[in-house]
Amino acid sequence: RLTSLLGFYLNRKGARPPSDPVVQEKMMKILPDLKELTKLDESYQKLNGLSFDDLNDERQRIFESYTISYMVIPPKTPKTDVFEVYEDINSGGEDLTPQQVRRAVYHGPYIKLLDALVHNCGDFQAILDQKAHTNRAYSKMDFEPCPKDSDSELILRAFAFRRDGDKYKTPLKKFLNRELEGTEDFDDRDDRDKKRIETMLVEMKKEFEKVMKIARQVFNENAFRK
Repeated sequence: RLTSLLGFYLNRKGARPPSDPVVQEKMMKILPDLKELTKLDESYQKLNGLSFDDLNDERQRIFESYTISYMVIPPKTPKTDVFEVYEDINSGGEDLTPQQVRRAVYHGPYIKLLDALVHNCGDFQAILDQKAHTNRAYSKMDFEPCPKDSDSELILRAFAFRRDGDKYKTPLKKFLNRELEGTEDFDDRDDRDKKRIETMLVEMKKEFEKVMKIARQVFNENAFRK
């Protein structure tokens, strides 16, 4: 959310990027290119589509003078502690699901794999979406991913139990967190470790797509059902 605010503000006229090229490169990676406001609720719906420069002087002044409280989490903080911090502060706005919190804490190639499977694995989509069982013309274009990330969490659960199901202990939340550990902070890893992670994820993708294809052929609408 803070990166969205900063990305929106830096798209104003006359904004100057940081002089340090390293900082510039990092900002390019994490800041969204948010030129205008979108998806605001009913109270501020009339501001949708406006850039910072489109806001009147009073709104610009309020934006620039508003105080935002934040916490700095040291880079070496264990991800389990970071996850708990996110959950503790996840009460000031719209409640996030555990999987949405994982997206922030464990962001990396594993999370990207989950997203890719949700958006591109047609057999998974067809099994999950009840409309596919009655619509013969159903395609990936008809599938609507869950905004709360329950579909990506479902895939994560499958991978986690496939790997360490015999070691499962409650709570489920921490069990799924452990599955993601070791793949985050990808850019900071050495080439050998990156290659190991990439190879592992490629094999996981192939296996999941194969299983979904067979599950759809054998069980059709009864797949994922008790």
